[in-house]
Amino acid sequence: MTGLDDSRATGQEKRVAWVVEEHCHLCRRCLAQRACRIRALMRVDEDEAPVVDVHRCRGCLLCAVACPYDAIVPT
Repeated sequence: MTGLDDSRATGQEKRVAWVVEEHCHLCRRCLAQRACRIRALMRVDEDEAPVVDVHRCRGCLLCAVACPYDAIVPT
């Protein structure tokens, strides 16, 4: 997976967050979503796990730290 960022210059792939749906508890107030400062983690429907907009995600992984169920991992 690659992205339009400075990683092309270094030859490294862009690190982004990924939601593991099997681990997601569909919390009413998603702590991971609240931790994302650039709002790359979005919820389309209340009964589905959030999704990460890979074009917005900067790879800080604050969302992964905030999730108490380890439902967010780096790619």
